[in-house]
Amino acid sequence: MKHLVYLVLVLPLFFTSCSQDDTQLETTNDKMLESFVIKRNANGSYTLTHEVSSGVNTVYYDEESTKEVQLFFDGKSVSRKYSRDYNVIDNELNINIKTENNSRNPQIKIVDDNTFAKGVYGLLDDYMVRENADGTVEISFVV
Repeated sequence: MKHLVYLVLVLPLFFTSCSQDDTQLETTNDKMLESFVIKRNANGSYTLTHEVSSGVNTVYYDEESTKEVQLFFDGKSVSRKYSRDYNVIDNELNINIKTENNSRNPQIKIVDDNTFAKGVYGLLDDYMVRENADGTVEISFVV
């Protein structure tokens, strides 16, 4: 009889400890933003293309003076590459990229005083700035 009482007391404890989910989903990624490219288009607008880690999603906020790209972990995102076009307003374009875990928050500031007409020094047709995953920056341009 003692063994039966012992079994009745221990058995529920055994099942509750086994029924808990011991696997935890990783909710943060040390490197949410893999790389980004900002490119000037022929019409004077700019395209920001960024690549994120697996499971990271993107939300865009367009304020009057500053554009913001927020990266957050949702675990469901399939796409890893996102693009968005921006126009220069009052000769300036500011883009802040913010990550949920604050691991890397680049800020992009472009001063472009004449996006459509070529003046005396208007020899630059388009250019591109790319920040790679290893932190190096690559610049290419067409004159």
